[in-house]
Amino acid sequence: MNRISHLVFKRLVQSTRLAVSVMLFSVALSCCLEVCTSSAIAQSSTSAKLSGSVTDPSGAIVPHAKITAINTGTGLAVTIQSDGAGNYAFNSLPPGQYTLSTTLDGFAPLTETGIVLTVGQSATLNLPLKLGGSQDAITVNGGAELINTTTAELSQVVDEALLKTFRLTDAIRALWSSSPLASPTN
Repeated sequence: MNRISHLVFKRLVQSTRLAVSVMLFSVALSCCLEVCTSSAIAQSSTSAKLSGSVTDPSGAIVPHAKITAINTGTGLAVTIQSDGAGNYAFNSLPPGQYTLSTTLDGFAPLTETGIVLTVGQSATLNLPLKLGGSQDAITVNGGAELINTTTAELSQVVDEALLKTFRLTDAIRALWSSSPLASPTN
């Protein structure tokens, strides 16, 4: 009789350990999902912002310049005009690589190529125009230096191949193996 009650007690302890392990795993997984979800909500923006100012060779503001951002991957073109203070802002551009063209009568057209915008990025690119006509085009090739003046965030576009290398099961296995209840002692 004593041996049977010992086996029953042992099974009860094992099932309790298993139940506690499952509860701890559930709590840990819930916490991970909460962190991921709150982070995603905090960065719910799936677009980027590009802004700056348009100036002449003396550094004076240039109001009403026409600025066109063209996504080189999709062909999407968005055109805006600098305001009376020479500032411009593309508040919601899809992430990608862009070419930016700036034109205004009396100034040489300016083209900036290789501008890469990432999700949630808020970048600043100032556009210095030079005096001249439409025949005096200025093209700046290679990625323009973008400045994030609003936050200390760093971001990067992650391609599908990199995402496939990360497996959720590996993360769960690592979390489970670090639990003190993962392997109950007999």
